[in-house]
Amino acid sequence: MINDSDYLIFVDSYNNGFNAGTEVWWENNIWLNNSNNFNLDIENGTGPYDELTSAEKALVKEFPVQAWEIKQNIDPAFAMAQIKFGDYPPNYGLNDKKDAFRHAFFNALNTRDVTPRGISPYPPPVGWPPYTSAQIVTMFANAHESEVPV
Repeated sequence: MINDSDYLIFVDSYNNGFNAGTEVWWENNIWLNNSNNFNLDIENGTGPYDELTSAEKALVKEFPVQAWEIKQNIDPAFAMAQIKFGDYPPNYGLNDKKDAFRHAFFNALNTRDVTPRGISPYPPPVGWPPYTSAQIVTMFANAHESEVPV
C-alpha cells in the first residue's frame, strides 16, 4: 500500500512548483501532460498524460491516489522483466513472453500496492462507493485496453 511520506513528498513537489495555490494535481491537465510529472503508460514510460485514453484520464481524476500508486509500479515491472528475460529475441519485449510477464507482474504489483477506496486514510467523497484494490486495478487495466488514446 501507499507509503504516506512518499505521497506527501509527491504532493509537496507539486505544491512547491509553479502550481502552488492553483488546483489539486489530478485536475491540472497542463501539469499532468508533462511526462516528467505523471504517466501511467507501461508501454511508453515517457509518454505524456495526453496519450492516455479518455477512460484512463477519468480514472486518474476519480482515483488520484491509486493512480499515483500504479505509476510507482511501472519501473519495477520493466526492471523485473529485464532481469528475468534480458534482451529476449525476436521481439525484445514487444508482444512476446517478456511483454506478457511484464504486464502480469505489473498487475500483480498493482493488486498488492493499490489502496482500496473507502478503506484507507483517503476516504471517497460523500456518496461514492468503496472499491477494493482488485476492482480499481481492473478498472485501470480495462481503461488502458478500451480505446485508442485521444
